[in-house]
Amino acid sequence: SISLAPQIIDELIASGATVIFRPHPFSYRNQSDKKIISQVHATLASDAKSSGRQHVYGVAAESISATEVVNLADAMISDLSGIVSDWLFSLKPYLLLNMDLEEKEFRKRYDIAWGGLQVSANNLSVLGESLRELISSDKLYENRVKVREHLFLSLHSS
Repeated sequence: SISLAPQIIDELIASGATVIFRPHPFSYRNQSDKKIISQVHATLASDAKSSGRQHVYGVAAESISATEVVNLADAMISDLSGIVSDWLFSLKPYLLLNMDLEEKEFRKRYDIAWGGLQVSANNLSVLGESLRELISSDKLYENRVKVREHLFLSLHSS
């Protein structure tokens, strides 16, 4: 999903959001991903200079724990990874990037998808609208409560 980062960052900046950008550590192992990360860092630096927003990225983002990121942020954008279940515990809103499945199949396969907004890489025309919804309203809070209870209770009862 790192390939979508520049477009997501541009949309967030246009919406007036302050961004914490912390890509998966494995992204630094791939040269093309590293170029994208550098591009995002440059975009955030430029916006910080012109807008005064205090974006967190690079060494600043990498030097804080995942728990600190959860505490600092109001919402998260991620593909499916372990951080989503950590985030779910906070009950804060999230948007999942669905890289290869139809929406119904994605939600059927991944219970955690019911608690967040979803954008398919096959339908990026809704990205801007979904990001604005993510940072302006929280219509899926009750879903997240149910998903969290289902996932965490099922772990403890196994």
